[in-house]
Amino acid sequence: MFNAIRKRQHTLIISVSILAIFACILYFHTYTNSIDSAAKVASIYGRGITRTEAYRLSENYSLAVMLGLYDFLEMLGGRNGGPSMDDESATISEFALNQLIIQHEAKALAVAVPDRQVAQAIRKCSLFQKDGDFDVAKYREFIKKQLVPRAMNGRLLGNLFRNSLQAARVRRIVSGSVAISDQEVLRSFRVYQKEDLQVIKFDFPKYAAKARVTADQILELYTKEAENLRTPEARSVRYAVFKIPDEKRLLRGKARMSALQKVADQADAFMETLTKGRVPFEKAAEQAGAPVSTLPPFSDGLSDGGIFKELKRELPRLAHAISQLTKEHPYSDALEGVNNDRFYVLELLSVQPPRPLALEEARPRLQEILRTRAASKLIHEEGKAIVASIAKHLQKGKSFKEAAVLQGIKSEKISGIAPSSRASPEHSLYAEAALLLSPGEISALQKSNDGGAYAVFLTSRETIRSEEFARRKEELRAQLLQVKQTLLFCEWMRTAREAANIVYRVK
Repeated sequence: MFNAIRKRQHTLIISVSILAIFACILYFHTYTNSIDSAAKVASIYGRGITRTEAYRLSENYSLAVMLGLYDFLEMLGGRNGGPSMDDESATISEFALNQLIIQHEAKALAVAVPDRQVAQAIRKCSLFQKDGDFDVAKYREFIKKQLVPRAMNGRLLGNLFRNSLQAARVRRIVSGSVAISDQEVLRSFRVYQKEDLQVIKFDFPKYAAKARVTADQILELYTKEAENLRTPEARSVRYAVFKIPDEKRLLRGKARMSALQKVADQADAFMETLTKGRVPFEKAAEQAGAPVSTLPPFSDGLSDGGIFKELKRELPRLAHAISQLTKEHPYSDALEGVNNDRFYVLELLSVQPPRPLALEEARPRLQEILRTRAASKLIHEEGKAIVASIAKHLQKGKSFKEAAVLQGIKSEKISGIAPSSRASPEHSLYAEAALLLSPGEISALQKSNDGGAYAVFLTSRETIRSEEFARRKEELRAQLLQVKQTLLFCEWMRTAREAANIVYRVK
């Protein structure tokens, strides 16, 4: 069993996720129907939506995932406001209501999908294919195993495909007027043209050294943020290790998998002993022949201890695993190490709750916050003034070099870099900042990822290479068209949602 799980872990994760969605929907359906299936959970176009209808619409989301209707999900699954919920619930909620909006708008646009097109779409679905052809047995099996248990049938499956085709047709109608001019394609080709640049950098450390923070500023910030200044929660755990014996670590192929399977079985047996609650952790580990080590209290996955760093190398998600442990559920699952030769089982020992920080404890953090703010302000003010001054000198006919000398600054020369190049992410970033510039122009001040800033002067841009342009022209046109159509459809959906007058949780 262990071998099968390891080989198919990605597929299992996806399957479990889908089953989780099904379970949540089924629970929601059962629970809410036991209260009042006719209760209104929302209204749209002035019409109330019952819990039962909302459940049916939400089920289409999980079905669309299973059927691979990803374009349909992308069109209708985005978040456009609504109540405060977790991301997955919000996405399903929006998808459910967006179906009603598309149906409403399709009727207004006289969009109808014939039954034969629905049948064709079902036959082409990869879930029902075998050796490139439609397999009626797979279709019937899906209905039997996935739809019937949820009181659904083939007709509802057909309606989902009909909704998908209907949404695609509405999207084509809405975005059908979009066109891409040759000039737009020509401009977009700039991402492939090499540029020669001069980059002015405003390094954060330089300005941080200049920043001054007073005791009064620290006290003022402490008073303002006292409620948020707390020590992080600290946790202590111990763990048992189940590993392949040293003499078997060099095994390969089936022999290694067999040895690892044995270790996995030992870890499973240990977990079973713990869950029964009859034997303490240390005693159970001793009986299993697994060594036990203890981690001293730590917080947020940070610790200077050597034992912690060593364990974190083996378990990169160690901090997350520990954060999931509770007093009621103190044991982790068996966690496989990165070297695939051992398993770890964690036990939560103690939790030290957060407490308010005294002023002196908070001082270093507050000082760093204030220094960062002051440095950022200096960079913005000085950088903006320097860039504006250089731009004025350029307009008066001075060269970039002359303008830079007048400001007493140095620049970095970068030659032959294209925005589409990934040879140097930093240089590509500078090239992207120059995309809208013409040779001889300087960009506005741009923020850099390290807290500093920069500005880019475009010295020259290479001439368009006709052969490459001809080769990429249609590809660029198609990409631009897709982007424009998507933006137009999203804006249309936003307007349509406003017109639908959606109200949540109608009493």
